[in-house]
Amino acid sequence: MKKGNKNFKIDFVGIGAMKSATNWIFSYLQKHPEIANTSKKEVHFFDIDHNYRKGIEYYKKSFGEFGSQKIVGEYTPRYMYKTKCAKRIYKHFPDVKLIANLRNPIQRAYSHFKYSWSTRGRLYIFDSFSEAIKNDEEMVKRGLYYKQLKEYYNRFPPENIYVDLFNNLKNDSKKF
Repeated sequence: MKKGNKNFKIDFVGIGAMKSATNWIFSYLQKHPEIANTSKKEVHFFDIDHNYRKGIEYYKKSFGEFGSQKIVGEYTPRYMYKTKCAKRIYKHFPDVKLIANLRNPIQRAYSHFKYSWSTRGRLYIFDSFSEAIKNDEEMVKRGLYYKQLKEYYNRFPPENIYVDLFNNLKNDSKKF
C-alpha cells in the first residue's frame, strides 16, 4: 500500500493469459525501481471466492508498505479466464490499468499440457495432448480470448487495457 494513502489503490493488474510469458513479464516488472509488486505472482484474490470474501483488507496485505512514488500492481493470469474477476476488479479499482498478454491458443494449450505433465498437474491423467483437448473443456476455453476480454472491455475504458502478443515478446523482448 502506498504510504500516506488511506484509500488503498493499485495501478495495474496483469490478467493473463496463462502460459503466455506471464512469469517473464512479472519478473521484469519486479525489477523495475518504480514498480512495487506483490511479493509473489498470482495473488488469487479476485478469482477464488474464499479469498475474495475475506475482503479488501486481506488483499492489501499482499502488497506491504511502499512509498508514494511506487506504482503498485499484481499479476494473476487466471483473472482473465474467470469472468467474475472483471466485475470484482472494477468494483474496487475502476481506474486500474490491465495487462493481457496473448499467445496462439494451440501453442498456449500445448505449453499448458507440457507444464502440467512435468509437474504431475491436473492434466497428467491424459496420455496425450490430443486426449487432453478432447476431454478437458477448460483447455479449449482458456484460448477463447475474445470472450474473456469482452468482460473487461464491457467495464473498463479501452485505453486502460493493454493487450500484446507472446510472439512480440519472443521476437524482441527489449522492445516488448
